[in-house]
Amino acid sequence: MNVSGNCPNVLYRVFKEYKYAKEFTQGIIRFSTFEYYSSTDDPIRQDNTEGESCIKHNGLNYYHCFSDYNKFYILSFCKTLETAQENKKFGNFIVKITNPKKLAKSITNYLEKQSFKCFGGIEGNQVSYNYENAILQKPNSQELSKLSCFQKPNSYKDENEFRFIITTENKYITLETKKDAKKMKHLYITLDKNDEVLNNMILI
Repeated sequence: MNVSGNCPNVLYRVFKEYKYAKEFTQGIIRFSTFEYYSSTDDPIRQDNTEGESCIKHNGLNYYHCFSDYNKFYILSFCKTLETAQENKKFGNFIVKITNPKKLAKSITNYLEKQSFKCFGGIEGNQVSYNYENAILQKPNSQELSKLSCFQKPNSYKDENEFRFIITTENKYITLETKKDAKKMKHLYITLDKNDEVLNNMILI
């Protein structure tokens, strides 16, 4: 597995509760699916365009959305401290990550040891706030596919989001309860407590 994309030197993650911020600095990291963000009852985090892209060209709309064949998990960050501080809607507890690429590598090392299948490791990129925007050149399928992971409407622009994406195999499992279904919307990573990357995550 590898780490692809363009990781900044520093990223910030915001938490509503101190205990979750503290857990993050201890290597307990939660990714969530597109479905979680598109269907959550939390109006602050809800975005029904997650997992799809839309670009306009010559008066036509070009859409792309992912099937249920694979699962896509997101971990979101703010690119600057100013953005993290301004987005109080997400909480007041901020963790500074001083080496995001090293964090991504530690996560891929964890994923390599798991029984479920992952594809390609982690991709990290800035979110583009151009959903339904017009462009001069017709987009190809590869561009639309990538935008499905990293595109949001302009109304979210103030979040200045950078995100990690993990793609896993979506195994068809019979769910016994709603609680089981809820669990499938998150992927929990637990890094080794001696992992040096934990020294690069500071609660500020």
